[in-house]
Amino acid sequence: MEQAILAGNKGHEGFALLYLDCDRFKQVNDNLGHGIGDEVLIAVARRVQHQLRPLDLVCRLGGDEFVILLTPIQGEDEVREVIGRVQQAMNTPVVLSDGRHLGVGISIGSARYPEQGRTADALLQWADDAMYQAKRQRREERETRKTSM
Repeated sequence: MEQAILAGNKGHEGFALLYLDCDRFKQVNDNLGHGIGDEVLIAVARRVQHQLRPLDLVCRLGGDEFVILLTPIQGEDEVREVIGRVQQAMNTPVVLSDGRHLGVGISIGSARYPEQGRTADALLQWADDAMYQAKRQRREERETRKTSM
């Protein structure tokens, strides 16, 4: 990310940072075991990687959190397009090694350089905050659907 920031400071094209979190992943580990949790993380990483462009990069930050560096980007529409592809890829349940199918929800937040930050820490914080906002919104939408049934 530091190299992308240096390139941005030299007038090259901007980039975006996506912060991805697997929804309710602790329940997967607690109820199905860490082996299944590892399978889910590998499946998520592969699906994300397949939706990215050649210069983009995905890294596991820790636990069930991933950071995706989109570089270069032209604007917010391009960021939304990649987020949409990643979300679409997760609509199909993960097939586990024992043959079971497991739906995996994700929440994604984004930050664009330089609009939402000029340092790695500032961009990570912005994207993390945006991810938690997306997670809250998904939770509220689920609750609204439950109460309207």
